[in-house]
Amino acid sequence: MIEATQTLVAEHGMDGATVDAIAKRSGVAKTTIYRHFRTGNELLVHALDCQVERIPAPDTGSLEGDLVAMFTMLSHIAGDPGMRQMVLDMLSAASKDPDLAAVQEAMVAERKRPLEEIVLRAVDRGEIPPIPIDDAVIFIEGPF
Repeated sequence: MIEATQTLVAEHGMDGATVDAIAKRSGVAKTTIYRHFRTGNELLVHALDCQVERIPAPDTGSLEGDLVAMFTMLSHIAGDPGMRQMVLDMLSAASKDPDLAAVQEAMVAERKRPLEEIVLRAVDRGEIPPIPIDDAVIFIEGPF
């Protein structure tokens, strides 16, 4: 069910991940879905929450090396049209649904965490001066 939901969101957006479509794609009855999840939205939230990917912060010994390694790891996400569409759909849906907003916030926090580690290490090594971490992350993420 979870994988079917994730696939449908990637292929057809959030609106395409209906309980009927999920049941058909996963090969399980709708009653089985409702036995595990009270609503289709609860399943959607769970499936998207499972996609919060913990990305390790590379440690190459330099700020430049760490950033190159980090963005090389993330390039598959930026290059995946389905993932880009899911992120846009998530942002739109999160503005109307507090459960999806919580998942979206977790995804943002997880995306920022390795960049924060990279910046803090660069400060510790003396490569850059101490700066507000949020400003540094915004500056680094912007071009990506």
